[in-house]
Amino acid sequence: MIKELKNNDTFNNQTFLIKNVESKTTKTGSDFLKITFCDHSGELTGNLWDTTDEDTKTFTAGTIVNITGAITSYKDQLQVKIDHIQVNPQAKLADYLPSAPESQEDLIHEFINYVNYVQNPIYKTIIHEILHTHQKAFFQYPAAKSVHHNFLNGLMFHTISILRQCNHL
Repeated sequence: MIKELKNNDTFNNQTFLIKNVESKTTKTGSDFLKITFCDHSGELTGNLWDTTDEDTKTFTAGTIVNITGAITSYKDQLQVKIDHIQVNPQAKLADYLPSAPESQEDLIHEFINYVNYVQNPIYKTIIHEILHTHQKAFFQYPAAKSVHHNFLNGLMFHTISILRQCNHL
């Protein structure tokens, strides 16, 4: 976990989520990526030096990677010196981001029950069309960028919270 890392720690194939990436150029004209990594415990930056166009396409925000490297201190801030980095296709995004306080499976099941409760055929068709087009986004995206249900599955959690309140009226 990031919060447990200390200066001079080394690690092999540590898994992190890329939170942010900035393409930059050194004074000598070499391209590099300034990458912010995160896990549930915190954030850590590191530079990937002498990058290619393929690196820029591969290492983007939201990608989960394995890193071999060491922790160093630069201007009194810890950063990772990246010796090797590769995409980890088996890792699950939900393991690296805050998520709704209820499981995605339970939320989906409850939402489907609410959809099945809709009797108006026009409304039901509209709901099914929207879900068909935006299902993945609806079931995974946060409800907002900050503060209000800004976690994985937040939009679905918010929607179900409103449906629960309406159901009690």
